Amino acid sequence: MEATLNKVMRRIVLAGSLIVSACSYAAETHTSGGNFAGNATPTKYVLTISAIEFHKVGDGATVFVPFVDTSAEWDIASANPDANIGTMSSTKSLPAGTYDKIRFTVSKTMTIQGATASLNGGAPCRTESDAQTVTNPFGAGVLDIGYLGARDGAASEPETVTVPSGSDVEASSDFTDLGTSFRGVLTLPNTFTISGTGGLPTIKLKFDVTNAMQFVVLPDQTNRCIVFPGPPSLAVDVT
Repeated sequence: MEATLNKVMRRIVLAGSLIVSACSYAAETHTSGGNFAGNATPTKYVLTISAIEFHKVGDGATVFVPFVDTSAEWDIASANPDANIGTMSSTKSLPAGTYDKIRFTVSKTMTIQGATASLNGGAPCRTESDAQTVTNPFGAGVLDIGYLGARDGAASEPETVTVPSGSDVEASSDFTDLGTSFRGVLTLPNTFTISGTGGLPTIKLKFDVTNAMQFVVLPDQTNRCIVFPGPPSLAVDVT
């Protein structure tokens, strides 16, 4: 029987590429990484981003200036690398100053799609649109909920999942749990300065969804499988 689920990092909310300029754009992703031991690459990975903010040098550590405060959904697994897959127009202007960090808020609920050809016993597992859930699939306190996949070998379907809670969900130091969403903070590789006449540089957050899904066979002898989204890797460019 396969081992139980590897630690699921809360970095799962970081996915897709985000270009921030006069508008904010999403584009697809690049290199894999992190501690999540995924075994499938999703063909769909839809996130809802509801806020983008910047930190100005000299302000308090928790003070961020709003830049975008409207929501947008981006499928960060669907495009070719660097292709735009969505847009968020800026809703606020940044005051003059030098900025060194970006903060964004992402929903814990996302839609993923993918499959693996073989799990325990050689049977496949895939996401399905009408999937059921199972409570405490690995025992009380480990994960509070698991999302079932199908083992029929059919084509995968979009499946909506929410990041579970429990001892096998690790918090990342640069993320804050807001209940139904996460708020992440990233340090920019280069600062940028806003003057009275200057505009924003292009700030692109590049992520990779390679092996950013994990399918696991339940340990209850039912031969059912569950699916979890994993953490794409991240790189930041400022030009």
